[in-house]
Parts: sequence; structure tokens; C-alpha cells
Amino acid sequence: MQRTRDKLRIDGDASLPTALGGRLEFTAKANGELEKVDDLKTSFSLHGGKLDLAGWADVLPDEWLAPETGQGSIKISGGSEGKNLSDISAEMHFVDLTAAPPAWSIPLPAAEPLHPPQDSDDDNDDHQQDALTDDQPTQHDDAIPPAPQVVSYQRFGLRLHAQRHGEEWRVDVSELELSRKDSPWRARKVAARWRRNESGLINLHAEADRVQLQNIWPLLAYARETPK
Repeated sequence: MQRTRDKLRIDGDASLPTALGGRLEFTAKANGELEKVDDLKTSFSLHGGKLDLAGWADVLPDEWLAPETGQGSIKISGGSEGKNLSDISAEMHFVDLTAAPPAWSIPLPAAEPLHPPQDSDDDNDDHQQDALTDDQPTQHDDAIPPAPQVVSYQRFGLRLHAQRHGEEWRVDVSELELSRKDSPWRARKVAARWRRNESGLINLHAEADRVQLQNIWPLLAYARETPK
């Protein structure tokens, strides 16, 4: 660690246990008087190589939505002005990536059961009603919901750069690969920008040179859950 009156720099590296992977290297910098947080300009970088995400899943808190398995590397860097993040860049490559998406507390809408037309004969009505009742499974209020489906990708990689412009964020992604079994997807360029309007809603614009919908839909489970 190096510190002067208006500068701070921290460099470090660590050899990881075998269960976690290879090595971590990190750097953090701050320019400005540390007592004046709103005027500080900070930056950071982190590089991890030969990471084993199965080991990380065992040591991270259960409430964190961390992948269950995967091997690869990651580089991430960013900067901030005051308390606000101003930009972030990332490069990551993983193979055999799996994750258990969060279970939503709000049930998805379901169709009403389909009932056959009733016969005018009362005896037949009673017989049919009994048959329907016998065929329907017993419902229990305390039934355990099914476990969420595991999301898996054989290869996952990208180069990402995101930057803040006033109230708007702009993201550019290149060399994206999100390949599942029997469903490869590679995109050379993906771009998006968004801002939050006065009503609190997010205005989003996104474009990509190629989209593989069946590779994207499992990730929608990570979207923020709202009652509306």
C-alpha cells in the first residue's frame, strides 16, 4: 500500500487454495482527499485465473446468486467519481457453467381447468362429477414447490464495457458466446443503453447482430421480481 496526502494505491495478489482455482491479482487507486468522498476519483482492477466456481459456491453466502460449477478466468476493472460508479469493463471466459436460478415467490399465471360439457341427465351429471373428483389429484396448501431448473452453458465468454453518461448507461459487448448443448450462440456485437424515467421505469434500447432466444430465456429468471 502506498499513500500520500491526496493519493492512495493498493496492490495485492494471492495464490488460491486448490478448490478455488489458481491466482487473484488486484489493484485499487484513489485520487483526492479521502475525507471528501464526493470529490474522490477511484479505480480498481481484478484478475482471476484458472478459477473453479464449484469451490467458490461452497464458501460464498447461500443468498448470493453464484454459479454452482464452471472453470475459467475473469478480468474486471472500473472507476467511480464520488459515490457513483462511472464505468466498468470486463472480460471473462468459462466452460461447463451451471447455476440454479432463484425461485420466484409470486406464482406464474395458470389456465383454469377445462371441464367437459354437462349432460342434462342428473344421474349422468353426478356420475361425471364423481369421476372428475376422483381423477383430480389432492391439493395441499403446504405442498413443496418443484426445484428450479438448473441453467447450464457449455461455453460462456464476453468482452464488456459500460459507461455512464449523465443519467444514461451505455453498454457494448463484443465476442459474446453463450452456448448450450446443441445450441451454440456467438455474437460479434451487442449494444444497449438505458435510463430511468421520472416514473421510476427503465427505458431500454438494445440491439445485437445475432440472437439465439432459447439461450437467453433461462436468464430471465434472474430478472427483478415485482408484484405488478
